[in-house]
Amino acid sequence: MIWRTKISYVERNKVVVRGYRLDELIGRVSYGEMLYLMFNGELPPREWRRALDALLVAGCDHSIFCPSTSAARIVASGGVGLQNAIASGINAMGSYHGGAIEAAMKLFYEVKARGDEVGLEKAAEEAVSKLLAEGKRVPGFGHKIHTDDPRVKRLLEVAGECGLDRGYIKAALEVGRALEKAGRRLPMNIDGAMAAVACELGFDWRAGRAIFVLSRALGVAAHAYEEMVEGEPFKEIPLEEIRYEGPREREL
Repeated sequence: MIWRTKISYVERNKVVVRGYRLDELIGRVSYGEMLYLMFNGELPPREWRRALDALLVAGCDHSIFCPSTSAARIVASGGVGLQNAIASGINAMGSYHGGAIEAAMKLFYEVKARGDEVGLEKAAEEAVSKLLAEGKRVPGFGHKIHTDDPRVKRLLEVAGECGLDRGYIKAALEVGRALEKAGRRLPMNIDGAMAAVACELGFDWRAGRAIFVLSRALGVAAHAYEEMVEGEPFKEIPLEEIRYEGPREREL
């Protein structure tokens, strides 16, 4: 079997990534720039560096509230290795936790493309109407805690300061306005903001989950480490929080 890749190769005393020697990249590019290079094949414009780093910082943590962090801490309390706890946290990320970035990116790309023909406002209204008629969520909007997520506001500000204005953030904002017109006043969440900025940066929508995982893995790792070092062993669900709804006790 022959493995093929355009990403990297290794020779004795040499590691090359996307055509660049890795030792020359070390200390000269940020982690965000390296993410862009590895996924897209080229280094981004220097003015995008802050936006890339902001994208990764924005989603890095949301306390023990979310499934990935709580999963990592519970697993860490069982006495496993740190990498096992981190992997458990990452495995808890899915369609309802982090996966919305992928769906939102796809939506914003579609709205922007349609908007070039009929205008963003109409394109957003069409997309929202279709999703609601099908009984589906509009990805990137709504949050259990935040009504005005400070992470969203700041991430979009940084994107603007970096000159990211290719229409995808505008498309995302139009989707929010279309939702409000449809009677669903749902604020943009961090998934939506990260998705809009990732679109502005030109990432493929299928890379959306990876971007979230690479961001949130930092928080997951820190929580797992804290639980391992400072937490008490064997975190359990309190018995009073468990309600049995099966058949009554019976004779065998």
